[in-house]
Amino acid sequence: MGHAGAQSAFPENGARLEAVSGPLKGKVFSLGEEEFSIGRDPSNQISLLDSLVSRRHCVIRKEDGQFRLVDLDSRNSTFVSGVPIRDRVLLQGDQIRIGNSVLLFQIPGGESSTDASLQLDATPAPGAATVILRKEGPGSGPRGSARGSGCHPSHRRRNRWIFVRHRA
Repeated sequence: MGHAGAQSAFPENGARLEAVSGPLKGKVFSLGEEEFSIGRDPSNQISLLDSLVSRRHCVIRKEDGQFRLVDLDSRNSTFVSGVPIRDRVLLQGDQIRIGNSVLLFQIPGGESSTDASLQLDATPAPGAATVILRKEGPGSGPRGSARGSGCHPSHRRRNRWIFVRHRA
């Protein structure tokens, strides 16, 4: 298998992939200036022995200081953070799923793309309100259905969010 790029420290250009699940879990691969290929064929820089992975599944190219992931018309798609992609610039913390493997894209000192989203502060604050979100609709009620629940028939087919606010 072609795993010549496997190492643990950040490479000189700073970008690397860490296998967080799948047969290569725990291995780290540095991304160089040249094209970096991933697929089932042993000639790839990352070779994944997985029937869900195409022989040449995808490549990562460095372009203008950014790393671009390109799916090579693979049979089962390449996913970045749960979304199927054809061509995408990678961001710090992106999770790349290829078959049964997940690779984490990392750049030292970069903020994770998940950090830019919502973060929950679970520290209790005295006198603060608690908000509970509960989804209501078909299949989410106590009986698993809106039928017989006394709600209007037009509400049986759509989901509603119920906000409950508690004061300490």
